[in-house]
Amino acid sequence: MSLSELTLAPAVLFIATLIALRVALSASRSTTAGGTSFVWLLTAIAEWCLTGAFDDLTPTLAGKLIWAKASYLGIVSVGPLWLTFAAEYAGAAWIHRRRAALALWIIPILTLGVVFGYSPLLWPSVSPAPDGGAIYEHGPWFFVVAIYTYVLLFAGSFHLLRAMRRSPGYRSQFVALVVASLIPWLANLAYITRAVPLGSLDPTPLAFTVSGLLVAWAIYRRNLFNVIPMARDQLVEGLSDAVIVLDDARRVVDLNASARGLMPTARAWVGRPIEELFPFLAGVADDSSVSSVPLITDLTVQDVVYEIHVTPVISDRSRRFASVMLLRDVTDRRQIGRAHA
Repeated sequence: MSLSELTLAPAVLFIATLIALRVALSASRSTTAGGTSFVWLLTAIAEWCLTGAFDDLTPTLAGKLIWAKASYLGIVSVGPLWLTFAAEYAGAAWIHRRRAALALWIIPILTLGVVFGYSPLLWPSVSPAPDGGAIYEHGPWFFVVAIYTYVLLFAGSFHLLRAMRRSPGYRSQFVALVVASLIPWLANLAYITRAVPLGSLDPTPLAFTVSGLLVAWAIYRRNLFNVIPMARDQLVEGLSDAVIVLDDARRVVDLNASARGLMPTARAWVGRPIEELFPFLAGVADDSSVSSVPLITDLTVQDVVYEIHVTPVISDRSRRFASVMLLRDVTDRRQIGRAHA
């Protein structure tokens, strides 16, 4: 192995570590469903990259084995954390059942016992590689871990695909999430099968870092996903009242079917200013003094009287970052009230 090859792999892994930690730091400030799991996922990826870098820099076989064992703290965590994040983000009820969530960690805990207890189940033999790395013969438990991780990645993608079907307005973001889950599969398969000559470099943690960036783009871009959990369709899509969700810049983040029916023409609406889509609502809740207090007002539009409720969405840092606007047709009620007055 040349000097440039010797230093390139650790440098790339160190950069990937910093990227993963930086994205994790940004994600930690979000209130998105599944955000905590996503932060831990990125932390596990960073640990995997970091230990891989030190593995490459360690000259002795015994030292490399120590770092290889340490890397399994991150390796075994990635699958459960990905599925937890995807299930929470997609609004799956089962992930909130304690036993189900804990069951995801049985194989990882057993794997750590194998790694630090009887590693021949994972690596029957470890020998020096001609390029200065190490050659690990894969034992039966290695394939248990690989298959289990693949299953969890697939299950997470399945949850995201189901959520995508429920929320067509976010299809491009969900496609990015599903693509993000496929990249590590391909990288790990290339490493296991040696289909791509990469020497001793395992591209899987690098692929997970790229996935983390894709996920961060899909979820946190323009804050579209900080406002509504994906399970909202089951609650508001069938309401006769129109429901409009706005971000803090008064851009439309979500609409139910009744609200879409009030639009003058069918058009793309995600991220568009409310004044552009619903001109008659331009003057509602513009006053910053109502930033933390619900607003109730009436608005008459072409002989239809709407009772409008504007409810601010407050983050755990006591800051308004969204608003939910509900329009209820109260024309008949107001006419009856005037008749009895």
